[in-house]
Amino acid sequence: MMSRRLKQKLNTGSGVSFDSFDLHPNTLRGLQEAFRFAEATPVQAEVLPELLASDAKGTDFVINARTGTGKTLVYLIPAVEHLLKNPPPGIGVLIAAPSRELVIQITRDAETLCSYHKLQLAKEQVVPIIGGVARAKDEAAIRRRRPAILVGTLAKLVEHFEATSRFETLFEALSILVLDECDRLLHEESLPAFLAYLPKHPQRQAMLASATISDEVKQLYARFCRPGFRQLNCIRGIPTHEAVEQSVAFAPPLLLGTALRNALDQEIRDNPLSHKVLVFFPTSRFATFAAQLFREQLGMRILELHNRVNPNARLMSHTEFNESRAAVLFTTMASERGMDYPDVTLVLNVMAPGDRDQYIHRVGRTARRGKEGKALTLLLDQEESLLGGGQGGFGRCRGGTFSY
Repeated sequence: MMSRRLKQKLNTGSGVSFDSFDLHPNTLRGLQEAFRFAEATPVQAEVLPELLASDAKGTDFVINARTGTGKTLVYLIPAVEHLLKNPPPGIGVLIAAPSRELVIQITRDAETLCSYHKLQLAKEQVVPIIGGVARAKDEAAIRRRRPAILVGTLAKLVEHFEATSRFETLFEALSILVLDECDRLLHEESLPAFLAYLPKHPQRQAMLASATISDEVKQLYARFCRPGFRQLNCIRGIPTHEAVEQSVAFAPPLLLGTALRNALDQEIRDNPLSHKVLVFFPTSRFATFAAQLFREQLGMRILELHNRVNPNARLMSHTEFNESRAAVLFTTMASERGMDYPDVTLVLNVMAPGDRDQYIHRVGRTARRGKEGKALTLLLDQEESLLGGGQGGFGRCRGGTFSY
């Protein structure tokens, strides 16, 4: 096995207190007491003043920030502050995200931020809409809780627009629309239908958040945002993944499972009470096979989160991995974007990721908020050609050249 330790560390603190943003006292209390954040991240310190000042102007924003930089709160804080100043008669903020797990994570962050807004904006007024939940149950939650903030996947939102009576009327007073991980939403089949069903409102503010800036994403900005929109590019400095100690190991196909077991055993020995391991597989079928093998043959406790797991079980695995001090999660691309699993100590790639961006997003699940983390990629012997000779790590992959 060969590895390279990167000495550089991310600047996770900005030295800027949330007190400096003139927030509602209960929003500030949520940040300091519920989240227990002493200060803003550098991205939050840079972007929040402009977003908070834009409330009266209605300017649209595109926020480009790396994974692990606190961009969820970048749009949640201005959204909550806007709702407190302008209480809506219906849903005031709609947030679309590409996966049910990310929807749940955003919902929990919004609830935490609203923890002390008992009368003005109770945390019960944040409602998620995700696949695997019956439409009737969603309708009952909306009627009962009268949400001010709705968070959902595009497919589930489109399902409601098409089948739930008068669903579109809930958004007649919508003032803020957020597309999180918009580079992923761009490739969803439901996006055109979602944009067609959503009632038009000339004063509605749009916020698009993304960790990448491709030509396709730029075209989405032009389609989605009003003239004069502001692009806030916070992608600079040391990339998130370069704060991670990264290693690669090779194994013949018949010993790949053994190599995985050895890597897990080593991490468990090193951190017996605090190992949090995220194992990425190329397919859901592979993840299912490996999880069953490790449970039945090795007696290991393995959580699963991928497309072959039913929605309720996925949410249970997501919650357990989030809340556990020590756990192992076998997953796929379902966990590589936007997910903020706390205290992940090791990210394990089984075989080479598809491209550079996929690798970076996976590795970005560890070493968050100034903590240390490691990443190990297990390659087959015949994949050795993917490893370049330079300091950047992997070289050619599927005909393209990139540095991990």
